[in-house]
Amino acid sequence: MDNPEKINETDFFMKYKSSYKSAFLDLSFHTFLVSSTFYLLWLFKNSWYSILTIPLLGLLNVKTFIIFHDCQHQSYTPIKILNYILSHLSGIFILTSPNWIVDHHVHHLTNGNIENKYNYKYNELIDYTETQFLKMSLLNKFMFKVFFNYKVYFTLFPFAYFFILQRFVYIIKKMKYLDKISKSLINIIFDHLINNICITLLFTFLFKNKVLYHYLFSLYITYIIGFMLFHNQHTFNPPYIVNNKNWNMKNSGLLGSSFIQIPYLLKYFSGGIEYHHIHHINAKIPGYNLQKYHEEVISKSNLFDNVVKLSMSDCYNNLKLRLYSEKNNKYIRLDEVENYKNTSSIFYYINLFLYILIQFPVLLCKLLNPFSDINTLYNNSLLLLDNCFLKINLLNTYPISNNHILLVNHLSSCDGYLRYIIPYKNVSIIKNSLFYIPFLGQVFWLLNFIFIKRSDKNSRNNTKHQIIQKLNENYIVQLFPQGTRERNKSFKKNEIILKKGSIEIALENNVPIVLCYHNVGDRIDDEKKLIHFHKKVYAIFSNPIILPDEYSELPIEEKVDKLYKIIYDEFIRLETIVLKKL
Repeated sequence: MDNPEKINETDFFMKYKSSYKSAFLDLSFHTFLVSSTFYLLWLFKNSWYSILTIPLLGLLNVKTFIIFHDCQHQSYTPIKILNYILSHLSGIFILTSPNWIVDHHVHHLTNGNIENKYNYKYNELIDYTETQFLKMSLLNKFMFKVFFNYKVYFTLFPFAYFFILQRFVYIIKKMKYLDKISKSLINIIFDHLINNICITLLFTFLFKNKVLYHYLFSLYITYIIGFMLFHNQHTFNPPYIVNNKNWNMKNSGLLGSSFIQIPYLLKYFSGGIEYHHIHHINAKIPGYNLQKYHEEVISKSNLFDNVVKLSMSDCYNNLKLRLYSEKNNKYIRLDEVENYKNTSSIFYYINLFLYILIQFPVLLCKLLNPFSDINTLYNNSLLLLDNCFLKINLLNTYPISNNHILLVNHLSSCDGYLRYIIPYKNVSIIKNSLFYIPFLGQVFWLLNFIFIKRSDKNSRNNTKHQIIQKLNENYIVQLFPQGTRERNKSFKKNEIILKKGSIEIALENNVPIVLCYHNVGDRIDDEKKLIHFHKKVYAIFSNPIILPDEYSELPIEEKVDKLYKIIYDEFIRLETIVLKKL
């Protein structure tokens, strides 16, 4: 076998650098797979087959991120501008702007360099050394053990990093570090803005096709896998952590980057990034050529003999490595910290609580229940949060298809799924303050939600005109009347449960009113002051309500009062049925 010195790396690079043909074939095939999976996601959106399509799209999103990653390194295609365009297009689907390269470029220049001139972390996912941990206050140690537990860290931080920070973080970094970041503030703002606008349009499209929550869940899977992969690419023993004098780019790849043994059937989804040792030697080699590069090198040389290979079992165990021990020159688990006691079993319970708490993306997706059968309207569908099951039961089917007003008692934890269970086009009336929620409020606006400022007479009049327009377009108009929010109190205990404006609109436009009452199993017994959690949500619809003919000659004010009384009594009847189920 030849010596490593006889390998001509320039020749290898010229052989395996990007080409138009390879990039086109890779991108075309991936586009076909993603498009097909999106179609399956839509086709089975109301089926339990979503249990298969969502993880599949999550895996394909990993490959999409690798394409985005290679475009950022200018390695995916031979042309810089084409890489930039593709990074924007792929970045839309993984919620990441091209500004991401700002940090990632520095990562390549500092991986394993504990004294680097950028004052950047030598390992991006290891924040503290053993010495720093031991010097922490008791409170900080407590917080570290809670939040850096691997179960919490690899489920909470990926969500925060991609869903939240990637929306704006590089604007803040540029303003903070100024000349240390070469990219101009205008370009950073432009890339963030384009990315966020396109993501909003994508979410709008997915929402209208009722697969948004499927997609968000798939992204959450993607981000967790991505964080775990990235952690294992550089966090293993023995580590490569040296001072600035002894650091070099080649050893950062050979000694400071791993070769993860991805199972054959999953190799496509990882996009070649498991050959991370090559990537850190030369980031200009695209992921679709890394395996071929690796195989030719090992057939002709022992250059990669000392590269650390990690099995899937190794990767799982490495997730628990949370500190770097300078004394022992290795990454360690928290229970390996010298002279540190596991102070109390309370950590276990806090970790367990936070582990459940930070699963709220799962809770959100399941609560809005994209898996339910629209025709049976959530009958016996399941909400899965770890080992906690919540059954959402519809006690009857939706009663009418043509335009009408739907009045629903306001229940924050469950209101969202109602938009999904109505099998006809519908629009919701929501308070205007929701518009100012960053990003989410703009999605509501693009989805044509109607905003109302209850305290403003002009706003109320404008909302009335919009409701009439939607009714004329054969929409179902949803309202959650003020005064119906308290789910732990019976309607009988509320003097006023409905505003009469919606009733007046229904009468003036000769459309029926349908009522929906829904409630969850966790309710408070006012007498015993106990909370009962039956893990169920029940909902029921009334038949269409119209004013009886005998009242047709009455003035409009009296008609409103008569219909109000009918609606009030019907709400109480529906509530009685649901509460008996609880």
